[in-house]
Amino acid sequence: MTTARARSLVLERLASGDTVLLALLLALPERPAWGDGQDAEGRSVLLCGRSALGTGPEAEAVVVGVLEALRGGAVPAGVHAVAYAPAASAAIAAVLDGAGEQYLLDGPRASGKSQALPALWAGLAELHARAEFPLPLRVLLLTDTLASAAMKLGRTLESAVWAPLWSLRDARTTAELIVGGTVMVSVDFVGALDPTGREKLKAEAHTVAVEEALPSLGDSRGVDADAFDLARSSLVGRRLPTRRHVAVVVTNPGDEESWPYARFIDPGAPGCVRCQIPASDRLTPEEIEALAATFAGSPHLAARLARGEWVTAQLGASCTPGFGPAHVAPEPIVIPPAIELVLGQDNVWPCTVVAFRNGPALCIVAALISEEIGTAQHVERVLLPWMARACPWALRHPEWITHVCDPAMEVPSQADGTVSSVTILRKLIGGRIEFGPVSWEERIGPLTALLAQFDGARGRPVVQVDPRATLLIRTLQGRAYYPLDRNGRPMREKQAKPNRPYDDVLDAACYAANGFLRLKKPKPVGWRPAPAKKVQIVNMPGAR
Repeated sequence: MTTARARSLVLERLASGDTVLLALLLALPERPAWGDGQDAEGRSVLLCGRSALGTGPEAEAVVVGVLEALRGGAVPAGVHAVAYAPAASAAIAAVLDGAGEQYLLDGPRASGKSQALPALWAGLAELHARAEFPLPLRVLLLTDTLASAAMKLGRTLESAVWAPLWSLRDARTTAELIVGGTVMVSVDFVGALDPTGREKLKAEAHTVAVEEALPSLGDSRGVDADAFDLARSSLVGRRLPTRRHVAVVVTNPGDEESWPYARFIDPGAPGCVRCQIPASDRLTPEEIEALAATFAGSPHLAARLARGEWVTAQLGASCTPGFGPAHVAPEPIVIPPAIELVLGQDNVWPCTVVAFRNGPALCIVAALISEEIGTAQHVERVLLPWMARACPWALRHPEWITHVCDPAMEVPSQADGTVSSVTILRKLIGGRIEFGPVSWEERIGPLTALLAQFDGARGRPVVQVDPRATLLIRTLQGRAYYPLDRNGRPMREKQAKPNRPYDDVLDAACYAANGFLRLKKPKPVGWRPAPAKKVQIVNMPGAR
């Protein structure tokens, strides 16, 4: 059949003049099973709206004619074609027919990740219809506010790439994809931070998506994991049947402590797949450099929004610039028996940093912190259970424990004028009580000095941090920082506060480093202390 005849059949099919087919052109290594053909550049073609044409001779003739035209490099009348670069194409294909249940599409600005959303919805809808499920495909789209959805994704759908297929309705709170007079996709925008948005998260849907899960700048607050998971609960039990229930998160890279990073990248979760879309998928090296230059005054924004890197925002100068990857132990650190422990204790948000001496090395095994509770609750609920697992022998021999405390912990609390945090430590754990320095210079000095020392015998720095102590590692990497003055110079008189939990973690680590320098050399092999005094131990599951 000629292209002219195919065009004639398309026009006959569409008496109203609407587009009859949406052709998604995906740059994939090979044509997938659900693909309809290939175009002149070898891209796989998925004809969205083909299911609505029926299966008769005329419908088949239309499809054959359209595919012939695309193979010849032409887009026939009645067909709207949208092409995608390789990384975006791979992400769309993975969502359409991959093995995962949740997908992350992350990349810098201008990478095309947001443009992938309407395409993967269209593809899901077409394959949904071919599997004989009724249209439209219902999508629940989460953004921080409805205004953000209308302004950002709404403008994407109204752009020349998609016009006139997508329509915004209901005061720009819903969107519809109409192909050949059939509503293929119906999208409900939900503002996760809007007063009534949380209830709408429970609406039935075939698929869920999040646009801009993490804020790029201060004009957005993003979408939290709880909102996303509440929306995903609508897919559980498949209340709206479809061939593939899937959830998609689209975002610029952000902090390594953010929930998308933890869920999709490190450590990752079962069924969660990351699809990275780099700037090079659409931009030239010169364009990428120009994009990075626009964020020259903010290195973390240049890394995230131009280079697509997940990095921690540097709000000031790191308090511990000497800390580096070599300070993280290659394997988890096991506390040996019959060794003296030093526990750095801070008291604002109760925090305990656990360390011990191993020859010349300072081994830091944990930073345990409790949010907005008292010292007694921190010890009972967090510290004692941890010690019962990691070093139960120390609880039977408190004389092996030295607490180096914030001097303020000697002062009775406002809740009970007769009980101080130090009294609680003595009662619940026991051990020797010492106090850390009051001045900042004396407090931070031992830690920074130890970070600069190298253990030649082991070929590693003297300070070794357990790789599982991620909160402490991030603190030392720069999350505890010196504020900058108006000229951008760090004010090193004291770390920035409040900056929780990092300011409390750094203080506790400083106290542990001070205590480490006071410890005597390890006892000889076979040494055992005198019998321990009786000490009250509470809430210690697993202790013997």
